[in-house]
Amino acid sequence: MNRKSITVLFINLILVISTFGFNNLSGINEGAPKIYLECHWCSMDFVREHITFVNFVRDRTDADIHIYMSRLRTGSGGREYSLIFIGQNQFQGIKDTLKYYTNRTDTDKSIRIKMLKKLKLGLFRFFYKTDYANNFDIKFNNNSTKNIFSVQQKDPWNFWVFRASLNTSISGEKSRDSKYLRGSFSASRVTEAWKIAFWLNNNYSESDYNYESVNVKDIKRRQSVFAYLIKSLGKHWSAGLMLSTNSSTYNNIDLSGTIGAGLEYDFYPYSAATSRRALIQYRISPKYNNYSHITIYDKNQEYVVEQAISAIVEYIEDWGTISGRVSFSNYFHDLSKNSTSISTELDFKLFKGLSLNLEGDFEAVHDQIELPAEEANTEDILLQRRELETQYNYYSRIGFSYTFGSIYNNIVNPRFEM
Repeated sequence: MNRKSITVLFINLILVISTFGFNNLSGINEGAPKIYLECHWCSMDFVREHITFVNFVRDRTDADIHIYMSRLRTGSGGREYSLIFIGQNQFQGIKDTLKYYTNRTDTDKSIRIKMLKKLKLGLFRFFYKTDYANNFDIKFNNNSTKNIFSVQQKDPWNFWVFRASLNTSISGEKSRDSKYLRGSFSASRVTEAWKIAFWLNNNYSESDYNYESVNVKDIKRRQSVFAYLIKSLGKHWSAGLMLSTNSSTYNNIDLSGTIGAGLEYDFYPYSAATSRRALIQYRISPKYNNYSHITIYDKNQEYVVEQAISAIVEYIEDWGTISGRVSFSNYFHDLSKNSTSISTELDFKLFKGLSLNLEGDFEAVHDQIELPAEEANTEDILLQRRELETQYNYYSRIGFSYTFGSIYNNIVNPRFEM
């Protein structure tokens, strides 16, 4: 078979498949509102299976209702989810936000069910004044009435949540084997007035490399303890006290201890944090460092005071999401020992089907007071066994995506998924 015959066969095959696809429109609900659900962690197959009375589309500009989901971590280690419903076309001007909460112990299935209930409840507000509402029946669950009207039970743990974890892994091949061990413990208590938290972490990794006559052992250790006490000072202000201690073979730290105090102001009320934030943080931190090796400034140990100021913004709109952070820090004993960092992330819907994704970080580094005076050898550099002198570090990513074709996104077909 020559090249021309193969080309003709391929074109005919495409035409047959296309014809079959155009004739198979059973997955489209005639006259149903079109929905665009923007959720990066959701199982869309699950949503499409259980919400069958709408048409899901793949671009927000085709939708009658745009739904955006965001989440924040709660004090118990669970999540607060916000569903933002934005009406378009015949629903223009209708906007609503619903929230639901999950616990750390919730299974994936129970989390999905909670999301499903809120999605249905939020969608009904758009439908009940239309002719499409005639297709619905309202059902009330009598068994749940006592939960709605019951008095809130007293928490025997007084909002305290504890978590302990231990992780280990072993991997290898003929010329290499690695071992990793991590243990952690945390305790936290979060209320409207206070945030209290404590973490303890211990990390150990060991790798052995054997190739021909070369034998190298790489060991990294890091231990840290961190605690904070945050007080709410109204809708916009908060104050905090932070305590930490750590040791790190990578950072030449035998023991480091820090006591920090800070203030934060959010130009928006904290209650709006799931959709927008614009805040300024200031922190001042006396610190004691005991080094594993003498530093490039001929120090075995020293006391320093560091200050840092940061500006953070995040906006979640129907056209996309933009977030950014600018931070500056310095040591009081030598103002030339400072660091400036800028980071930003943008997910922008340029126009129908075309999205732009940008992400970038840059840091100007002039505060590496912990660097050891001894020069790094080849093994230290290749194995990233210790921190090296630098004046900057950066990361960037840019991406475009363009989707075209059918606007509908209703069908669930998991066959041969890998």
